[in-house]
Amino acid sequence: MDACRAEAEYDDACAWLEAAMKGPMNPLAAKVWVFDEAFQHVLLVKHRWRGWVPLGERAEPGESLRDAAHRELLVDGDFR
Repeated sequence: MDACRAEAEYDDACAWLEAAMKGPMNPLAAKVWVFDEAFQHVLLVKHRWRGWVPLGERAEPGESLRDAAHRELLVDGDFR
């Protein structure tokens, strides 16, 4: 895919990203997809208005997305 096509397909994502970087950005969120070993089942939680979703939470300031995902799995998933 060439750059012009990508820009049109993604609604000028480069301009959006450039504008977003000029001010404070919303925190990123980490989603945790948990499967059994055979990939036959997935762990989902019931969100009050989004329905069944994977575990997920916003990353705290200074926290990596990997650390946020790990925290979410330990706290909300209660897997220790």
